Amino acid sequence: MIDNIELTTEKYEFDFTKNKYELKDYKVNYINETFYNNATCKDTVNFFNRLGGKEYSKKAYTKFGRKVIKSISKSPSGELKTIRYFDFNNAEEV
Repeated sequence: MIDNIELTTEKYEFDFTKNKYELKDYKVNYINETFYNNATCKDTVNFFNRLGGKEYSKKAYTKFGRKVIKSISKSPSGELKTIRYFDFNNAEEV
């Protein structure tokens, strides 16, 4: 089991006057492999896509193999966007 995965969450809100997304919240947490698997599994992505939102994932090779390192979620209305970065550099196997 992998522990101490750094999760950086950026929440953006669309500003219609400037026609771009603006950062509203920035948070850094440390998560374990169970939380990571629940957040990035294919069923989770498909569930949110079926609700009308848009969910994108970017994978890359880490020291634990090929993993999702970036997840982008957009609300069905397109007003809210959440970007999650998963950093495995300080993670350790328990």
